[in-house]
Amino acid sequence: MEAVLINLIPDKYPNFVGSISLAVALCCMCITFSEKHRSHATKLFAIMVVVSLALFSSHYTTYFAAIFIVATAVTELDFLQNLAAIISKNKNYFDYRKETLSKNQNIKRKAEEIVEEEFKSTLNKSKTIKYSDSLEVNISNINQLPRSTFMKMVFEIEDNVFEFLSKKYRNIEKGVKLSGANEFIEVDALILDQKKPQKVFEIKWTRNAHNVRMIIMHELKKVQAIREKFKVITGHIPEYNLVIVLNEKSEIQKDKWSKTLLKAEEENIKIMFLTLEEIGFKVIRDNA
Repeated sequence: MEAVLINLIPDKYPNFVGSISLAVALCCMCITFSEKHRSHATKLFAIMVVVSLALFSSHYTTYFAAIFIVATAVTELDFLQNLAAIISKNKNYFDYRKETLSKNQNIKRKAEEIVEEEFKSTLNKSKTIKYSDSLEVNISNINQLPRSTFMKMVFEIEDNVFEFLSKKYRNIEKGVKLSGANEFIEVDALILDQKKPQKVFEIKWTRNAHNVRMIIMHELKKVQAIREKFKVITGHIPEYNLVIVLNEKSEIQKDKWSKTLLKAEEENIKIMFLTLEEIGFKVIRDNA
């Protein structure tokens, strides 16, 4: 009996600690059957298993890997990416990082942008609105679009505007997130060119021309912050472009918005007005 117990006791300190970690992991695995503590117990179980495996292997590479694996559970991913860049001596990493926004990120961003306008719109649910994949839009009933249909149209319009801009700007990229130096910005479209001014594009569609002034004033409030973040991340001050899409050409009333447009010009915001027809939609109107 004593011989059996002696064989069960690890002969090395790392193995001893690894055995304790494995025992803790087994205890945590049992706790995971309790729904109340499942989340924390599962995370601790995974950590203990990684630690025990690293200690049993007794090799510096597994120690190093275990540190990073365990760290993902207790710290921010950006910190680990920065640490990896330091170790690998990747200097370009700290200039700035650029990534394409995921579909979920883009949906969340667009949803936040349209909430304000959604509250200002009067929805008449008694009417049936037609909006199909044929890109035909009945603007007589545009304000009564159901929320789901409206969201779909927002993305259709943004895609079409991007195609329109792609014909004018060769290096334009859609839905970009820039991050670095503890800052990040997300934009609808972006042009990064070291030889030319770098351009940021924000795309806005409004169902009601009365909201144009509000859209421009909103951009005036946030443009400085975006420029400052962009400069911190890339070292450059971007050219800020606001693309506003309206339903018809007759809704573009620059004389009526002259004071607001002047303020935008003073802030060096370049505004482009487009219509649904210009970006590929067939616009119809009920005669009744």
